[in-house]
Amino acid sequence: MKLSKLLKVLVGVLTAWVVIAPLLLGGLWFFMLPFMALANQNYGDPGPIFFMLFGIFMFVAMLTAFMRSGMGIFYLTHVILNREGNDTARVLLGVGAFFLPFIAMPFYFFLYIWPEQPPAWALRKAQPEVTLEAPSETAA
Repeated sequence: MKLSKLLKVLVGVLTAWVVIAPLLLGGLWFFMLPFMALANQNYGDPGPIFFMLFGIFMFVAMLTAFMRSGMGIFYLTHVILNREGNDTARVLLGVGAFFLPFIAMPFYFFLYIWPEQPPAWALRKAQPEVTLEAPSETAA
């Protein structure tokens, strides 16, 4: 499955977002903690900044969840349609893209999507063609 350079860059940016977004969301959550503590001191009134931060947090979290789902579908489709790659590496990275996307997606991207030709060790080895022949009649 060959992709244009523009599509490769777009996939790379979205893959980076899948890796970076959990860190950003965690940082934003810890940034919101003082506002929550302040809300308890002000008799339950967190103020407008907290609601703005919480709205941004939820929007980014939902956007990331949808993007992660779309990237998972893209990577699994690419794994299935990639006939050049080593079967073992494809299966491991395909399963990893589902369970550990922040690790497997960047590896798969830099191994099979970004380069024009994947490294030799990541390519499928040429298999000898096996043909089944009927047993000869002279053996009886």
